Amino acid sequence: MPARSTTPPVRPILLILTLALLYSGFSACQRPSTKKESLNLPEGYAIVGYRHDQPHNQQPILIGGPVHAEVTCICREGSNCHPFVVQDKQGISEGCVMTDCTQCEKQIIVHTDTGTLTLTNATIFHLGGTTQFPDRTDAIARQPVTPAMLHLDTVQAALRALPVFRALTWLPDSLRNQWIQQDPGLFWTQAVVNLLGKWAVVTIPVGALNTPFLAVGNGGNNQNCQCSCQEGSGCTGTCTCRWIPLVGRICYCDAHGCQQCGLSAEVLQEVRPGKTHISVISASELQPDSMRLTIRVTSDRSGNATLAIASAHTYPPTQFLVMDTLTIRANQPTDHEITFSVPREGATLFILVSDGRGEIYGSLTWNTATQTPDTTATTMLAPLVMLANQQ
Repeated sequence: MPARSTTPPVRPILLILTLALLYSGFSACQRPSTKKESLNLPEGYAIVGYRHDQPHNQQPILIGGPVHAEVTCICREGSNCHPFVVQDKQGISEGCVMTDCTQCEKQIIVHTDTGTLTLTNATIFHLGGTTQFPDRTDAIARQPVTPAMLHLDTVQAALRALPVFRALTWLPDSLRNQWIQQDPGLFWTQAVVNLLGKWAVVTIPVGALNTPFLAVGNGGNNQNCQCSCQEGSGCTGTCTCRWIPLVGRICYCDAHGCQQCGLSAEVLQEVRPGKTHISVISASELQPDSMRLTIRVTSDRSGNATLAIASAHTYPPTQFLVMDTLTIRANQPTDHEITFSVPREGATLFILVSDGRGEIYGSLTWNTATQTPDTTATTMLAPLVMLANQQ
């Protein structure tokens, strides 16, 4: 009987998802061979790409279902370039599988009431698909986002609707871009996001998510997001990043003349945030412009934490009313009394507890006039910690 192996299992941490992006512009002596796969695109899905008859026009074309289409793979050198269409619970995926073919071009031919339109660099995505941060590698969408998708208002709006970006609408794009570029890795991180059935890499504030997610990079750089080309040219080195207003940087691979372009990112950490609850258990007015609060923090973690309070009347909120240090013990309430000045008409306070390095334990928005939590105000999250640590 063979001896049992004692070698411990190796846990793979390198996530490589490859999208076969197959492009035109190649010539060959032999006659190209073409294979087609028919598709009845249902309502709620759309095809986006660039017109084949206008190669210099970089304005994407969007065609929604229901419509009949064909995924076409043209082998210009070699043989056997087969189209595929997969429809399952993750949505619709399409592409070309090459065996002996070394130059293969993918097109999506759409048959509309007004005629036939051929699109290159095209893909299919779900207009009503979910946009969220996956919490495990097998929950990531099969194919990466394409440059044509990122030009669409629909796609950009889906990103802006994520709470992590909606909570940062107070932060001007110019200041956000400056912080991301200068960040040493304490306040911003890169994470995988599923975007309408595709996936990409986005830059988010550390601690801004209260749900598990996959971190694939640190700070504002995109060194861990890599593109590789198996056939052709282009699609090499670090990912291309585009700035989307009120979102920030989203990174992807721009294949250009590459027939098979791969996007890869190493999962550095499966982030599973702890649970922290912050409440104001007492409030009293000492003078017309002075107030005393007792804040209670309950967390499932232990350690020293920074308590920062800023007023919404400063824009951007660079002035802090209170900054103190707390010692938190896991699952035990910690009460802290603070005194500070407030405007006579009242103010919205942003109460933030962090570890002083950018990771947020919890936050609370509180109205001094009503002495209640203010659920309509914007939470400032990690950039607030960055401002606090600069003071």
